Amino acid sequence: MKIFQTTLLVLTLLFSRPTFLAAAPAGQVIWWGTDLDNPMSVVSTGIVTSAGQVLNDVVAITAGQSHALALKSDGTVFAWGLNQSGQATGYISTNSDRASGLVILDGQMLSNVVAIAAGGNDSLALKKDGTVVAWGSTGQSAVPAGLYNVVAVAAGADRCLALKRDGTLVCWGRRRVPAALSNLVAVAASGVDFGDDLALKSDGTVLEWDRGASKAYAQVGASNIVAIAVGRLQRIALKNDGTIFSWGNGDRPPSGLSHVVGIAAAETGMALKSDGTITSWGFSPYHRLDAPAGLSDVVAIAAGDNYCLAITTNRAVAEKFRR
Repeated sequence: MKIFQTTLLVLTLLFSRPTFLAAAPAGQVIWWGTDLDNPMSVVSTGIVTSAGQVLNDVVAITAGQSHALALKSDGTVFAWGLNQSGQATGYISTNSDRASGLVILDGQMLSNVVAIAAGGNDSLALKKDGTVVAWGSTGQSAVPAGLYNVVAVAAGADRCLALKRDGTLVCWGRRRVPAALSNLVAVAASGVDFGDDLALKSDGTVLEWDRGASKAYAQVGASNIVAIAVGRLQRIALKNDGTIFSWGNGDRPPSGLSHVVGIAAAETGMALKSDGTITSWGFSPYHRLDAPAGLSDVVAIAAGDNYCLAITTNRAVAEKFRR
């Protein structure tokens, strides 16, 4: 598998037109932990379905607090989970506080999407033209006027972030970002109100700032970084040699972990390895969230408060998780 090369290519393309997800491997979404469609059920494992059929052609996933989004290869977005503010499907059902289906905003199906982000009760979509669409508790009305040339988005519990082509960062919601941030190539937002946020600079160093956002400081020891992830306690950075640098109050990754090509963080830390398998560490609020046995050919991962997601490109593997 060539996932490691793909990861580096994505970072390289952040300053070009953001259409890279169209070439990503497409597959099916496996979940484990809390079932977002039935949170009172026992901790389990399954495959995401749409109208009773397995959801296919997914190229990216993102995990919010109690809802999740999946970007399909055709540029549409499928969502499921808590929907009290329309943060999942965009439209609120009168029959349940949960929903699943394609995102529909103002009567139109959301399309031409190249990246997604979910956090708290908010959802974001980056469109092919470099503009941002927002829905949920904050909504489109809070997106700063004239926001364009965006290449990446992130959502936290009380704020949304947009990284622009020129390496600067725009924030809206209940916090601000430090002034004079520049030369950024990636951004990550914590899913909790008082969590810190991270930004990756073009020189491979990492900046961190808290809710006060008076200034950002460089994380000592974080160098040659190609990807970042942050959760309630976990702060993880992927180095260009396939190893992980971590800090904060959360559990540490297993010693000797290598050949990593992707990372995710919430309460649990996750690492996607070049062989398509997953290593995880730490605890959710109630239990461990180790990847289920038999899950392979994984090309993307995401971590929520009490659940995890993965895209597998192997249909036979995916079928094992059908319930």
